[in-house]
Amino acid sequence: MGISMGAAGGVGRWLRWWGGVGWGCLGWESVFEAGAPHGLHERREHHLARALAEATDAEPDDITVQIAAGLLSTVHRVLFHRIQTLTLAGRPEDEIARLVAAEAAEAFGLLEPALSDYATA
Repeated sequence: MGISMGAAGGVGRWLRWWGGVGWGCLGWESVFEAGAPHGLHERREHHLARALAEATDAEPDDITVQIAAGLLSTVHRVLFHRIQTLTLAGRPEDEIARLVAAEAAEAFGLLEPALSDYATA
């Protein structure tokens, strides 16, 4: 089995972590203007590239590894921003989870034809 695109199932947990009261208390603007998400996204992409390189027995700087990690990380970054936007707009958590789960399924579905056979066990 290749890379699983069924990430939408984890949206609820992800939403509770990033969109929860704890982050809201910090003040979204100050945390996000400080570049915290950018570093988070870069670190996630770097770690994903290392894991993909290991899974495919490739070098971490292999172009295919980098592209796969970049594509997957971009979807995560866009969904992260979507959750932030909906949260700041005051949308209820259950509505955000429902919307983002559908959008995540669509986004990862777009990547599935290209990546479903990549990094297979």
